[in-house]
Amino acid sequence: MKFKQVIAEIVKIEGEKGAKCAFGHKIGEKFVFDQYGCDRKICMYALSALLPAVNVLLHHGKFPWLPEGETLYFGCPHPGKMYPGLGQLIFKLTVK
Repeated sequence: MKFKQVIAEIVKIEGEKGAKCAFGHKIGEKFVFDQYGCDRKICMYALSALLPAVNVLLHHGKFPWLPEGETLYFGCPHPGKMYPGLGQLIFKLTVK
């Protein structure tokens, strides 16, 4: 079976206006995953949240709650609004 690639793109930082990622990630950053890992450095908390979904997608899996053709979104575990100035990253996952 040929593995696919999964692209995780930061599409939003939830929290108060002007909220930032504690690790310094920015909206628009993309991370490409394949069977060997990620193509660049990523915060370990965001990585831990993304890995289960990325693993499913790399192995041609599906999510039963997600209608065919719908976009899959995942968030890092940072609680956003609880910490002034910091926010929660929202990733869009696509398969290539």
